[in-house]
Amino acid sequence: MVKSLRSLCLLKVSSGKQNYEDLPPSLKKDLNIMKVFNGNFSSESENKFGSDVHQTTLTILYDGVSWTFSSRSQSFHIFCCFNCDTIQPDLQQLTVKEGEQVPLNSPFSHLRHWLAWVAGSDKTQQEQLDMKMTVDHVDQEGYFGDLAFRGCGGSVLFSSLMQVDFTREGTRVLSHRGDVYSRLGTRNFFNNLYESTVSAEDAYQEISDRRCEFDGFDWDYVPVDTEETLESESCLTDFWEMIENEYDESKM
Repeated sequence: MVKSLRSLCLLKVSSGKQNYEDLPPSLKKDLNIMKVFNGNFSSESENKFGSDVHQTTLTILYDGVSWTFSSRSQSFHIFCCFNCDTIQPDLQQLTVKEGEQVPLNSPFSHLRHWLAWVAGSDKTQQEQLDMKMTVDHVDQEGYFGDLAFRGCGGSVLFSSLMQVDFTREGTRVLSHRGDVYSRLGTRNFFNNLYESTVSAEDAYQEISDRRCEFDGFDWDYVPVDTEETLESESCLTDFWEMIENEYDESKM
Protein backbone atom coordinates (compact mmCIF):
# COMPACT_ATOMS: atom_id res chain seq x y z
CA MET A 1 0.00 0.00 0.00
CA VAL A 2 1.43 3.39 -1.03
CA LYS A 3 1.60 5.86 1.85
CA SER A 4 0.17 9.34 1.49
CA LEU A 5 2.36 12.44 1.36
CA ARG A 6 1.11 13.36 4.83
CA SER A 7 2.20 10.00 6.23
CA LEU A 8 5.61 10.21 4.58
CA CYS A 9 6.16 13.70 5.99
CA LEU A 10 5.09 12.66 9.48
CA LEU A 11 7.44 9.66 9.45
CA LYS A 12 10.28 11.88 8.26
CA VAL A 13 9.74 14.46 11.00
CA SER A 14 9.27 11.83 13.71
CA SER A 15 12.52 10.07 12.81
CA GLY A 16 14.54 13.24 13.45
CA LYS A 17 14.96 15.65 16.34
CA GLN A 18 12.97 18.52 14.85
CA ASN A 19 10.91 20.73 17.13
CA TYR A 20 7.24 20.49 16.15
CA GLU A 21 5.64 22.50 18.94
CA ASP A 22 4.29 25.13 16.52
CA LEU A 23 2.55 22.66 14.21
CA PRO A 24 -1.26 22.34 14.10
CA PRO A 25 -2.73 20.24 16.98
CA SER A 26 -3.70 17.30 14.72
CA LEU A 27 -0.15 16.97 13.40
CA LYS A 28 1.37 17.39 16.86
CA LYS A 29 -0.92 14.66 18.21
CA ASP A 30 0.17 12.17 15.54
CA LEU A 31 3.85 13.03 16.06
CA ASN A 32 3.54 12.48 19.81
CA ILE A 33 1.97 9.07 19.15
CA MET A 34 4.88 8.21 16.84
CA LYS A 35 7.40 9.43 19.42
CA VAL A 36 5.93 7.14 22.06
CA PHE A 37 5.16 3.97 20.10
CA ASN A 38 7.18 3.78 16.87
CA GLY A 39 10.27 1.62 17.17
CA ASN A 40 11.60 -1.79 18.19
CA PHE A 41 11.10 -3.49 21.54
CA SER A 42 12.52 -6.83 22.63
CA SER A 43 12.66 -9.22 25.56
CA GLU A 44 14.42 -12.49 26.34
CA SER A 45 13.93 -14.47 29.54
CA GLU A 46 14.56 -17.97 30.85
CA ASN A 47 13.67 -20.07 33.85
CA LYS A 48 16.09 -20.44 36.77
CA PHE A 49 17.62 -23.56 35.21
CA GLY A 50 18.18 -21.89 31.84
CA SER A 51 16.33 -24.72 30.11
CA ASP A 52 13.18 -22.86 29.03
CA VAL A 53 13.59 -19.68 26.99
CA HIS A 54 11.08 -17.06 25.85
CA GLN A 55 11.95 -14.48 23.16
CA THR A 56 9.90 -11.63 21.71
CA THR A 57 10.79 -8.74 19.42
CA LEU A 58 8.05 -6.31 18.45
CA THR A 59 8.25 -3.47 15.90
CA ILE A 60 5.50 -0.85 15.92
CA LEU A 61 4.96 1.61 13.07
CA TYR A 62 2.21 4.24 13.06
CA ASP A 63 2.11 6.45 9.96
CA GLY A 64 -0.70 8.81 10.94
CA VAL A 65 -3.38 6.57 9.42
CA SER A 66 -2.72 2.90 10.17
CA TRP A 67 -0.69 0.81 12.58
CA THR A 68 1.62 -2.06 11.62
CA PHE A 69 2.71 -4.52 14.30
CA SER A 70 5.53 -6.87 13.25
CA SER A 71 6.81 -9.49 15.65
CA ARG A 72 8.83 -12.63 16.16
CA SER A 73 8.02 -14.51 19.35
CA GLN A 74 8.60 -18.02 20.66
CA SER A 75 9.07 -20.19 23.73
CA PHE A 76 11.28 -23.27 23.53
CA HIS A 77 13.04 -25.86 25.66
CA ILE A 78 16.79 -26.40 25.45
CA PHE A 79 17.50 -30.12 25.09
CA CYS A 80 21.16 -29.82 24.04
CA CYS A 81 22.40 -26.23 23.99
CA PHE A 82 21.19 -22.81 22.91
CA ASN A 83 22.93 -23.02 19.53
CA CYS A 84 21.33 -26.38 18.70
CA ASP A 85 17.78 -25.70 19.87
CA THR A 86 17.06 -22.09 18.91
CA ILE A 87 15.50 -21.21 15.56
CA GLN A 88 14.19 -17.99 14.06
CA PRO A 89 10.44 -17.79 14.75
CA ASP A 90 8.05 -16.84 11.95
CA LEU A 91 7.43 -13.16 11.31
CA GLN A 92 3.90 -12.13 12.32
CA GLN A 93 2.41 -8.94 10.89
CA LEU A 94 -0.81 -7.07 11.52
CA THR A 95 -1.84 -3.80 9.89
CA VAL A 96 -4.89 -2.15 11.39
CA LYS A 97 -6.59 1.21 11.78
CA GLU A 98 -7.80 2.39 15.16
CA GLY A 99 -11.32 1.11 15.78
CA GLU A 100 -11.18 -1.35 12.87
CA GLN A 101 -12.43 -4.87 13.60
CA VAL A 102 -9.91 -7.62 12.79
CA PRO A 103 -9.55 -11.33 13.68
CA LEU A 104 -8.28 -11.98 17.20
CA ASN A 105 -4.49 -12.31 17.33
CA SER A 106 -1.44 -11.30 19.35
CA PRO A 107 2.26 -10.60 18.69
CA PHE A 108 3.11 -12.55 21.86
CA SER A 109 3.43 -16.29 21.18
CA HIS A 110 2.29 -17.57 24.59
CA LEU A 111 -0.87 -15.43 24.43
CA ARG A 112 -1.47 -16.30 20.76
CA HIS A 113 -1.18 -20.02 21.44
CA TRP A 114 -3.54 -19.81 24.41
CA LEU A 115 -6.14 -17.99 22.30
CA ALA A 116 -5.89 -20.74 19.68
CA TRP A 117 -6.25 -23.39 22.39
CA VAL A 118 -9.32 -21.69 23.86
CA ALA A 119 -10.98 -21.33 20.46
CA GLY A 120 -10.22 -24.95 19.55
CA SER A 121 -11.38 -26.43 22.85
CA ASP A 122 -14.80 -24.75 22.86
CA LYS A 123 -17.01 -26.90 20.60
CA THR A 124 -19.87 -24.41 20.98
CA GLN A 125 -17.75 -21.60 19.54
CA GLN A 126 -19.18 -20.92 16.09
CA GLU A 127 -18.49 -17.24 15.47
CA GLN A 128 -15.09 -15.80 14.62
CA LEU A 129 -13.27 -14.08 17.46
CA ASP A 130 -12.60 -10.45 16.60
CA MET A 131 -10.87 -7.51 18.27
CA LYS A 132 -10.43 -3.76 17.91
CA MET A 133 -7.42 -1.57 18.64
CA THR A 134 -7.68 1.78 20.42
CA VAL A 135 -5.17 4.35 21.62
CA ASP A 136 -6.35 4.85 25.18
CA HIS A 137 -4.04 7.71 26.10
CA VAL A 138 -0.94 9.57 24.96
CA ASP A 139 0.80 12.19 27.06
CA GLN A 140 0.60 15.68 25.56
CA GLU A 141 4.39 15.94 25.75
CA GLY A 142 4.90 12.49 24.20
CA TYR A 143 6.51 10.77 27.19
CA PHE A 144 4.13 7.85 27.71
CA GLY A 145 1.08 6.26 26.18
CA ASP A 146 -1.32 3.33 26.27
CA LEU A 147 -2.93 1.33 23.50
CA ALA A 148 -5.22 -1.66 23.76
CA PHE A 149 -6.61 -4.58 21.82
CA ARG A 150 -9.99 -5.76 23.08
CA GLY A 151 -12.26 -8.43 21.70
CA CYS A 152 -14.89 -11.02 22.44
CA GLY A 153 -16.83 -13.81 20.84
CA GLY A 154 -18.92 -16.64 22.25
CA SER A 155 -17.59 -17.40 25.73
CA VAL A 156 -14.25 -15.61 25.22
CA LEU A 157 -13.38 -12.13 26.46
CA PHE A 158 -9.92 -10.80 25.58
CA SER A 159 -7.79 -7.73 26.29
CA SER A 160 -4.17 -6.91 25.51
CA LEU A 161 -2.84 -3.65 26.95
CA MET A 162 0.49 -2.07 26.01
CA GLN A 163 1.96 0.85 27.91
CA VAL A 164 5.14 2.61 26.79
CA ASP A 165 7.12 4.81 29.17
CA PHE A 166 10.37 6.74 28.84
CA THR A 167 13.02 6.01 31.47
CA ARG A 168 15.24 8.67 33.03
CA GLU A 169 17.94 7.66 30.56
CA GLY A 170 15.63 8.44 27.64
CA THR A 171 15.04 4.84 26.51
CA ARG A 172 11.61 3.26 26.37
CA VAL A 173 10.02 0.29 28.10
CA LEU A 174 6.89 -1.43 26.80
CA SER A 175 4.83 -3.15 29.50
CA HIS A 176 2.25 -5.64 28.28
CA ARG A 177 -0.62 -7.33 30.07
CA GLY A 178 -2.93 -9.81 28.39
CA ASP A 179 -6.12 -11.22 29.91
CA VAL A 180 -8.24 -14.03 28.51
CA TYR A 181 -11.55 -15.03 30.11
CA SER A 182 -13.19 -18.23 28.86
CA ARG A 183 -14.82 -21.51 29.87
CA LEU A 184 -11.33 -22.74 30.75
CA GLY A 185 -10.96 -20.01 33.35
CA THR A 186 -8.91 -16.83 33.47
CA ARG A 187 -5.35 -16.54 32.21
CA ASN A 188 -3.09 -13.52 32.63
CA PHE A 189 0.09 -12.81 30.68
CA PHE A 190 2.80 -10.24 31.44
CA ASN A 191 5.80 -9.00 29.45
CA ASN A 192 8.30 -6.18 29.72
CA LEU A 193 10.03 -5.30 26.45
CA TYR A 194 12.91 -2.86 26.17
CA GLU A 195 13.78 -0.49 23.35
CA SER A 196 16.07 -2.13 20.83
CA THR A 197 17.91 -1.26 17.62
CA VAL A 198 16.97 -4.61 16.00
CA SER A 199 13.69 -4.84 14.12
CA ALA A 200 11.37 -7.84 14.30
CA GLU A 201 12.20 -8.62 10.68
CA ASP A 202 15.92 -8.95 11.48
CA ALA A 203 15.63 -10.49 14.95
CA TYR A 204 16.91 -13.97 15.87
CA GLN A 205 18.63 -14.64 12.56
CA GLU A 206 20.15 -18.10 12.41
CA ILE A 207 23.93 -18.34 12.09
CA SER A 208 24.87 -20.53 9.14
CA ASP A 209 28.05 -21.91 10.71
CA ARG A 210 26.83 -22.25 14.27
CA ARG A 211 28.31 -25.11 16.29
CA CYS A 212 27.09 -27.09 19.24
CA GLU A 213 28.43 -25.62 22.47
CA PHE A 214 29.59 -29.11 23.46
CA ASP A 215 31.63 -29.83 20.32
CA GLY A 216 35.08 -30.93 21.41
CA PHE A 217 34.02 -31.36 25.02
CA ASP A 218 35.87 -34.18 26.82
CA TRP A 219 33.08 -36.03 28.61
CA ASP A 220 35.63 -38.24 30.45
CA TYR A 221 37.28 -35.22 32.03
CA VAL A 222 35.83 -34.11 35.34
CA PRO A 223 37.36 -30.90 36.73
CA VAL A 224 38.54 -31.23 40.33
CA ASP A 225 39.10 -28.52 42.87
CA THR A 226 42.75 -29.19 43.84
CA GLU A 227 42.62 -27.34 47.17
CA GLU A 228 39.45 -29.13 48.19
CA THR A 229 40.96 -32.50 47.19
CA LEU A 230 44.14 -31.89 49.20
CA GLU A 231 42.12 -30.82 52.20
CA SER A 232 39.97 -33.96 51.98
CA GLU A 233 43.05 -36.21 51.70
CA SER A 234 44.63 -34.48 54.70
CA CYS A 235 41.49 -35.02 56.80
CA LEU A 236 41.42 -38.69 55.76
CA THR A 237 45.07 -39.15 56.78
CA ASP A 238 44.43 -37.54 60.17
CA PHE A 239 41.41 -39.80 60.68
CA TRP A 240 43.38 -43.03 60.09
CA GLU A 241 46.23 -41.80 62.31
CA MET A 242 43.73 -41.20 65.09
CA ILE A 243 42.31 -44.73 64.69
CA GLU A 244 45.82 -46.27 64.79
CA ASN A 245 46.74 -44.31 67.90
CA GLU A 246 43.61 -45.42 69.72
CA TYR A 247 44.31 -49.02 68.70
CA ASP A 248 47.87 -48.85 69.96
CA GLU A 249 46.75 -47.38 73.28
CA SER A 250 44.16 -50.15 73.75
CA LYS A 251 46.90 -52.81 73.40
CA MET A 252 49.08 -51.26 76.09
